[in-house]
Amino acid sequence: MSSAPRIATLALAALLALPGVASAQSRYSTQPSMRLGGLIGFDSGDLDGLALRLDGEMDLQRISPNVMLVGVGSVGWSHLSDDLGYGYDVTNDVFTIMPAARLAVALAPQVGVYGDLGLGLYHASLEVDVPDPFTGLRRTVDDSATGLAMRIGAGAYFNIAPKVRLVGEIALHPYFGDYDDDTFTFMVGATFGL
Repeated sequence: MSSAPRIATLALAALLALPGVASAQSRYSTQPSMRLGGLIGFDSGDLDGLALRLDGEMDLQRISPNVMLVGVGSVGWSHLSDDLGYGYDVTNDVFTIMPAARLAVALAPQVGVYGDLGLGLYHASLEVDVPDPFTGLRRTVDDSATGLAMRIGAGAYFNIAPKVRLVGEIALHPYFGDYDDDTFTFMVGATFGL
């Protein structure tokens, strides 16, 4: 078993072991079953840059009084860049569409943690700005790739109002195919109940 699925399995098992499930009253009882939200943060790998993501969440099944299985649909964009030196600049825009399973654990009425495991598609659009040493002019070389991507993430949330939730998340994103990179995202945001 490769390291990414092993890490995801261990993370989900740890989340299941966290809460005391003896509570007779669900800590989710006042929470909306559908939420929309957005996150912003930093994407770091071979190239670094800004990451944005829109999430739609829907509660699927209560596993225990404090544990909920949630379906998440995400659309993301990362704008990555680097200065390679000698006048060479590279940028990469990575778009993702990713459904994920989320295991959310309520630790208290307002606070919880979650783990994500997602599999979806990416499209990466790479541009390299190349200087011509003889003319001084610059030209752009571009390439693109499409393939499979994963998200293996862990986060925490805090309910600041009945329908408003602040979230923070760290995630590993393995990409497969021509864009062969594993990046980490560090994101914060908010979701809003419907």
